[in-house]
Amino acid sequence: LFEPIQKQKFAIKVKITSDRSNNIPINQLAKQLVVQLQGKTKKIIIDSPEIIPEHQFFTVNYQLKYQDFQDNLTGFYVKLSNITDKDFIGQLSIQLCFHINEKEYSNTVLEQQLNLSPILKICRINTAKEIIEGNTIFKIANPPERSGMRITEYLWSQPYSFQTFTAPKIQELQPKITAIIEKIELEATVEITKPNPVTKDVLNKIMVRLKDEVSDFHLFTPETSIDIDNNKIIIKRSIYYQYFLQIIDKLSVTIKSLNDVAVAGKVTVEVYLEINQHLSNYQLLEENFNLLAVLPENILQICSEKTGTGGIDQGKIPTILGTSIQSFN
Repeated sequence: LFEPIQKQKFAIKVKITSDRSNNIPINQLAKQLVVQLQGKTKKIIIDSPEIIPEHQFFTVNYQLKYQDFQDNLTGFYVKLSNITDKDFIGQLSIQLCFHINEKEYSNTVLEQQLNLSPILKICRINTAKEIIEGNTIFKIANPPERSGMRITEYLWSQPYSFQTFTAPKIQELQPKITAIIEKIELEATVEITKPNPVTKDVLNKIMVRLKDEVSDFHLFTPETSIDIDNNKIIIKRSIYYQYFLQIIDKLSVTIKSLNDVAVAGKVTVEVYLEINQHLSNYQLLEENFNLLAVLPENILQICSEKTGTGGIDQGKIPTILGTSIQSFN
């Protein structure tokens, strides 16, 4: 799932898209539309961000640490300053990037239309001692007494606020450690494509489990639903932050078959977590599988003694022993 806290990588990417009505080259715009990211609770110290201009937009990439999110569970904000010589019309998009299962995923936490006025104006004083503002200029300087430049009332735009992770309601962790994710929901979906047709009996003889390295959860029956119409078996599991901090290095999904025919299909694992007060899902795994047929005599069954006549009445309930198994990490 996640790397150790010290190695976890996060990024916030601020994307500014210019409207086609703007005639400022994107390379120039990337230098003169200033972006500032900051925490709402505690000021964060960020290295110089990477600015990448591309066609009609540019992106400002900020690298953040786990501690930055711990200190700002109330969220972050972005402010803009337009030091071009024209009004700017465009769109603001903010993405949170993080890693699960050693893959990078992103989530859009804010989208906002922009209409920004320039902040610096050339001005002059008329005979009535009134300040007359003219066109904008490119760089800041102290305004001369009689004429020259004037900084407008608002140097920065309004703050565009967004939240990443919601603080867990209960913290039972070591001192100085704060969980930024309360829990995740894992969902494994097994879709059977063989045999044809797929009967209810075939689905009922397939078992799906999610196993980790720090608990015996796989020994218990998870929340399971069988979608007979679509030949699917779905299991769910909630994992809370106590396990995150034990560093779950590996999770595996295991599929077992008790069928006397070969079974084939596809398994998909998705993770659900809350970001910016919305539930988001990310696909962690998608694999095809093939399970061999299991001969009836190799399946251990629950049996009973025949009444009156003696002997053994072969049971109708197969156990998990003697199965055909395949696992994926």
